[in-house]
Parts: sequence; structure tokens; C-alpha cells
Amino acid sequence: MPLRLLIYIKTAITKAAKNCIEAGILAEFLKSHASEVLNMLTTEWNIERAKVVWKQEAWEDGLEKGVNISAEIIKDLKNKVPVEKIAARYHVPADTIKQLQLALMI
Repeated sequence: MPLRLLIYIKTAITKAAKNCIEAGILAEFLKSHASEVLNMLTTEWNIERAKVVWKQEAWEDGLEKGVNISAEIIKDLKNKVPVEKIAARYHVPADTIKQLQLALMI
């Protein structure tokens, strides 16, 4: 985007945000997040970059869930909860739970 056009757009968005605040339209939100709104509206959106970010976020979410479930499974194994019950609770094959149990010598 040419610099002159970007400056014009930023000025227009800033003016619109100020007008909304003065009119009481989304005033609190815009007072708190005006710079984020400006940045979001002036940043060129790229679908390929968005896909990379979505994939990374999904991977991180999955990793976090996996770590949390693994910790719960280990806790249950240490508390002598039957393998079949653990497998059913967390939707994990019983063989996988048994392998973990052997690997951790629980």
C-alpha cells in the first residue's frame, strides 16, 4: 500500500474513532483499544500467513491439552485407578495407557 494512501487511511480511521467516542458509540472499547483497531484495519491481510498462524495456534492448543491429559493420566496411574477406567475417561486406548505405565514404572 503506498505510504500516502496509508497515511490517509490512518487519519480517516483515527478521525472516525474519535467521532464514535464523542458520540458514545463503542466509546469505552475504542478508548481502550483504539491503537489495536487502527493497526488491524491498516494491516494487509494475507490468507497464507493467516493459515500458518492458525496452524501454529492449533498445534499449541493441542500440545497444551495433551500435556494436561498426560498429567491427569499419570496422576490416575499413581492413584491406582484401573487402566480401563483411565482409557475410557480420556478416550485413549488402554494399550497406550499400559505402555505409559510401563515406561514410568508405575
